[in-house]
Amino acid sequence: MISEQDKQAILNGAFGVTREGKKVKFLGKDDSIKDTFWYCIYTADNLVDDFMAYKTLSKRYTNNETRFDIVGLWQEKPEPFALEKALAGEPVLLRDGSKAYIFHCINDEFTKKHNIGYQLLGVIVDSLEGKQLTRSWAKSGIFNEVNPYPDFDIIGMWKEPEPQLSSNSLQLPKPLTEPLNNDDNYFTLASRNGKYVIDDWRWKDKTSDHIFLREARIYKTKDDVIKVIEIITGKPYEDR
Repeated sequence: MISEQDKQAILNGAFGVTREGKKVKFLGKDDSIKDTFWYCIYTADNLVDDFMAYKTLSKRYTNNETRFDIVGLWQEKPEPFALEKALAGEPVLLRDGSKAYIFHCINDEFTKKHNIGYQLLGVIVDSLEGKQLTRSWAKSGIFNEVNPYPDFDIIGMWKEPEPQLSSNSLQLPKPLTEPLNNDDNYFTLASRNGKYVIDDWRWKDKTSDHIFLREARIYKTKDDVIKVIEIITGKPYEDR
């Protein structure tokens, strides 16, 4: 579960991470559509993969858990899991963004004799509820070999997130929500060859126009799309 501290950091411009490990950035809340929080989803190469609407700041849908849910703050290239460091007291990073400590490793001989599958014993620090959850892992860091996306897998060494001081993420321009007149000009954001580009269209009442509209990707002006790019990248747009 995501903590209130992490939620505030995301509102202030920090990158979040989904349950399946994807990097995301909060773009803003669309007041024209009830309970709609917009996120930019990134690929492993740090390119825009998709824009996605959430029902709450952290959940794709209100009543169901999904792989798209925001579970914590994104950490760039975490240090690989090192058992020696973990046993020396350094915290580890779990797939859901939680912090955990490993306090014991059952030796191989005892493990083999008693058919024990998970040798590492430790505790998960739950900052949201203030609880400590005792858990066990395999030496590789795997928490559950059956589930392909177990939240409690150890994926690296923990690093304290850097504080986020300010952001303009709440000033996101609003996409259009109503069909345009025939031949009206509009703009959309795209990513090609690792670069953000602005596409210029004319409304023809075609299926593609309505898909853009339904996905809240249509902006009235080129400057609106430029602002979105600057929010995503955190730097001025150069190709005006």
